[in-house]
Amino acid sequence: MPINEHSKQQNIEHKQKTGELYFLMILFLLFSVFFIDALKYEGVIEGRINGSGIVPQFISVVVLIMILMLFIKTLKNHDQKIKIAEILKFLFCREVIIIIMMIILYAILIEKLHFVPTTMFFLFFTMLFLDKTKIGNKFVVSTCTIASILVIFRYIFNIILP
Repeated sequence: MPINEHSKQQNIEHKQKTGELYFLMILFLLFSVFFIDALKYEGVIEGRINGSGIVPQFISVVVLIMILMLFIKTLKNHDQKIKIAEILKFLFCREVIIIIMMIILYAILIEKLHFVPTTMFFLFFTMLFLDKTKIGNKFVVSTCTIASILVIFRYIFNIILP
């Protein structure tokens, strides 16, 4: 393998490891919230082995342990110190901020413009934002998606869409 190819491969592996650490931290926070929520139900803490909280508590603890084990394993192979600013920059890059703003705008406009036009515009412009090629295909995919949702939910299941 040429030196340049080897350098590119190492750079890709480094970015993957950094991304893995960030993703594992997010998962840990998410499942911590699930565990805290699971503690609201009767379970091990109350001494019940058949309470409604047993399964959620057990699953969230097991997942938290597995995430910690993966984090430690990945951290051992990671050669950089984790910096909070770097994490925030990685998690909230320009594209992510724009997509979050588009979702908020979608949630606001869906009540005023109704489901079909709002969802059509949201799908089309989100796909266009992520990839600016094949505009016609994006329009067809958006239209077919909305048509499918309408047929399935509105006409088959008789669900009123917003």
